[in-house]
Amino acid sequence: MKIVLITGSEGFVGSHLVDALQEDLFKIVPTCFPPLMPKNRTCIPLDILSRKMTMEVMKDHEPDTIVHLAAISSVSKSFRDPLLTYNTNVLGTAHVLEAARHLKKKIQFIYISSCEVYGGGSDIKESADLRLVNSYAVSKRAAELVCTDYAMGYGIDCVIVRPFTHTGHGQSVDFVLPTIAAQVVEIEKKKKPPLIELGNVEATREFMDVRDIVQAYRLAVAKCEAGTIYNVSSG
Repeated sequence: MKIVLITGSEGFVGSHLVDALQEDLFKIVPTCFPPLMPKNRTCIPLDILSRKMTMEVMKDHEPDTIVHLAAISSVSKSFRDPLLTYNTNVLGTAHVLEAARHLKKKIQFIYISSCEVYGGGSDIKESADLRLVNSYAVSKRAAELVCTDYAMGYGIDCVIVRPFTHTGHGQSVDFVLPTIAAQVVEIEKKKKPPLIELGNVEATREFMDVRDIVQAYRLAVAKCEAGTIYNVSSG
């Protein structure tokens, strides 16, 4: 039975992915950042900033596939704390890859990057150039390069996936649609004036449902070719 280890399974997408992959004939190893351990399901503690802890978790569970979701995933948070963003998204990814290369088996590594590496905008095509306009985008691109290094140097089968904007049940108010919804609720309860506060209101985004996103990740585990970058989008 294939063992699939998911980092960041306590997160918005991670929790949906665990549910989706449980439909397949895999043994799922969900790992979670210790301060955010969910109360309603079993999860393996993992802080990817601890190299020792990461090595121990990989050694204990010996996955065949790693889906690496654990990250600082908010652009706004990357502005507030770029150092934490770089540490988590780049060094944390290197720790997971380093632990994977010490396993005495062939590893499939699915790295969840981001469309932010294209810098936003409309009419983004498959051939679009990269445009790194914030710390989050820089960290994601740097982590992609770390994946490429471990693929070339140590034979890990790395697949890079760049999902475009998605939303759904359980997303935090660090993201645009949940923050709008939360403000509407406060306005309706008369807890704030009838004014919705946002950042850049000129940005255009096409939103996908998180349930479709995790189906793409299932396909990545089953079908995607190592050494390839895949965009996950609907338009």
